[in-house]
Amino acid sequence: MEKLKASRATLFGWFASYVLLGHLGIQFTPFPGSWLSLIWLPSGIGMIMVWLYGNRVIPVLYAASFLVNAPYILTSPKGAAFASLVVAAILVPGIDTLQSTLANVAWRKRPSLKGVWITTDLLYFLGAIAFASALTCWLLVLVDSAFVTGFERTLPREFIERVVMLTLTDAHGMFLVVPAMWTFQKYWHSDRKQLLQLFTLPLLLIPILLGTILPILITLLLPLVVFFIVRFRFLASAWSMMLIGVSTAILTAYGYSPLPLGSGSMAFVQWCMLVVTVGTPIQLLGVTLEDNFLQQRELEDRVANRTQELSTALKAMESMALTDGLTGLWNRRQMQRTIETEAKRMQRTGQPVCLLSLDLDHFKAINDNSGHRAGDDVLESVSSVIRGLSNGAYASRWGGEEFLVLLPGLSLAEAVDHAERIREVVARSSFWFGGRVTVSIGVSQLQADEAIAGWLERTDGALYRAKRKGRNRVEVDTLQDL
Repeated sequence: MEKLKASRATLFGWFASYVLLGHLGIQFTPFPGSWLSLIWLPSGIGMIMVWLYGNRVIPVLYAASFLVNAPYILTSPKGAAFASLVVAAILVPGIDTLQSTLANVAWRKRPSLKGVWITTDLLYFLGAIAFASALTCWLLVLVDSAFVTGFERTLPREFIERVVMLTLTDAHGMFLVVPAMWTFQKYWHSDRKQLLQLFTLPLLLIPILLGTILPILITLLLPLVVFFIVRFRFLASAWSMMLIGVSTAILTAYGYSPLPLGSGSMAFVQWCMLVVTVGTPIQLLGVTLEDNFLQQRELEDRVANRTQELSTALKAMESMALTDGLTGLWNRRQMQRTIETEAKRMQRTGQPVCLLSLDLDHFKAINDNSGHRAGDDVLESVSSVIRGLSNGAYASRWGGEEFLVLLPGLSLAEAVDHAERIREVVARSSFWFGGRVTVSIGVSQLQADEAIAGWLERTDGALYRAKRKGRNRVEVDTLQDL
């Protein structure tokens, strides 16, 4: 379970909420002739506190319960001895704390603050609050009968009725508070804008208030709840039940029940049972919709990630299809396509386009004397020089140790200057095997209406002349004038 890293101010907020809600419950909805409350939301607050902060919060929880219960126990008008009242005031907060701890222990399968509820989480939760309430509430009634009201004033039937009512009261409080507070915590830490949805939920009070006038109008509540749940999912179901449960409990406690369930504490018990039984499928609907929504979002994220991966792989495959694996320059096929494209553009616009044909001098000797690793390093280094100096140009490995550089928009004189820069940089480069590397370069310019094959042949002719004249030089096609 993920613990909340909260400040002392946050913990004090939970503490104050427990004390305030406890006093309000005892003051305005007490059991007839008792300090026990018909509306006990602190049971849910206590479970939340143990859930979020762990066992270290137990002393704080005990103190909160003591501040709520002790004043009413010690001032009980039943005439019990003060010592007995003190014992009760000490035991009751311990039982409340035990209830919150047991509920968390019983709820072993539960979501974290960053997780989500699923159907089994809700079912485990219902079982946990029923177990904790049933196990501790009879202890509360036993303490009340033994130390406050006295066994002689408590009939067996009354004892059982109080246990049942108190169990429903505490379970009712946990059923309403825990899901609501969990959703609040989740969105507070992940997406606070979602909490703005809560401001629309008070509309649920309209059919509830109308039901106090004409009970049949309470049926308008169901479609309104379903609308909110379909729209806002678990956040809406949790807070709808909180709003409905608290408002109807208060109205019932004061004799304004929206449904004719009688009067007194038994009417309240029936409302508690109705809220839990009807609220369970409502919460299940919210949990199911939330789970489906998150699964759909996860699926969309997976599809998006997979699409991105496929796109990246496709780009990599396209790059592999267009480039030489060793040098990273374009391969022969892509260069042929580009030459054809630029030739057509030149014929259409009249802009000059030139071609360089580069060949490494004595490359076979490098491989023979220093090994193929040295040869590969030379090819990669020369490719880097070509790429670095050929901004705006197109470069390719034409085959073996031969390279082509296509220079759109450059005149023949500019192309020769470019070739000389490449030759000089390569000649000055040093290599780990200690050898000297040079290149011979042929240069030509495409003529109007000239065939590409003829242009390539003239460029190769210039390259071969550079080889014959001693290598490490630039030669221009003899048909051109600088």
